[in-house]
Amino acid sequence: MNGKHSSSVIDSIENEIFFLSFVDIYNMLTIHGIVSLNELPKSVLDLNQFSKTTSYKIGPHIYSLDDIEHGILRGLIIIGRALLSIELNI
Repeated sequence: MNGKHSSSVIDSIENEIFFLSFVDIYNMLTIHGIVSLNELPKSVLDLNQFSKTTSYKIGPHIYSLDDIEHGILRGLIIIGRALLSIELNI
């Protein structure tokens, strides 16, 4: 393999790891947010504004479920790859 090809393979693997990390963060945040509720909802329709208000602080940024789903997982925004610390913000 030449250097250029191996670099693109590494970039592709890094992008996949980055994407899959946010899939895991999204799922973890969803579960963490639901178990942190005072009362479990009878339906997902009862979770008014849940995806907009349930968030983690990752490094200096706060990402809601909506931010992660519509921005990162659907590729609409680009963020840094360093995940420094995660805090639950509900």
